[in-house]
Amino acid sequence: MMRALFKRSPLLRRFVRDSEGVASVETILLLPLLMWAYVSTFVFFDAYRVQTDGLRVAYSVSDSIGRQENGVNQTFMNSMERMTNFLTKSPNGITLRTTIVCWSNNHSKYRVAWSNVTGAKTTILPHTHHTLHAQADRLPVVPFGDQLILVEMFLDYRPAINVGIPGQQFEYFVYSRPRFVNQVIWAPDTSLTCPSA
Repeated sequence: MMRALFKRSPLLRRFVRDSEGVASVETILLLPLLMWAYVSTFVFFDAYRVQTDGLRVAYSVSDSIGRQENGVNQTFMNSMERMTNFLTKSPNGITLRTTIVCWSNNHSKYRVAWSNVTGAKTTILPHTHHTLHAQADRLPVVPFGDQLILVEMFLDYRPAINVGIPGQQFEYFVYSRPRFVNQVIWAPDTSLTCPSA
């Protein structure tokens, strides 16, 4: 039936064969998709950059704490938080939770010598023995008498343009050993130490 229609109407045949303006129509149809893809590459790259920069900063904080021979205090931890905000350029602020982790032979589990939280989030609390025990599967084997510096960093990420990536919280969980001392002490209260048994 369509063939018969084309044979009878030369005007319809000419319309079907005409290719003028095809490039303009294709451009109009594809331009929104191309613009979305172009902007998306910048947003995806920015999310990846923020995530990897945060991991590097968390390791830097852990290493800086591990080099403190005379212990740390609240002023030092506040400066670490300011440094992380500066290095990550986070508009929403960063929260740091630093914990000195030891192994107790008496309890056969990880114990907290001291824990400190600095930053924007008031919902993040310092670790206790109980909350640390819930994270035990993420910690390495620690010989008795040794310790870990556990740094957890929480960074809220909001993309500049909505292209399908939701806002999310990047969480970093890194640990290291002290460099020059057996234990990094909390300077105002030197009684906060690893258990002796």
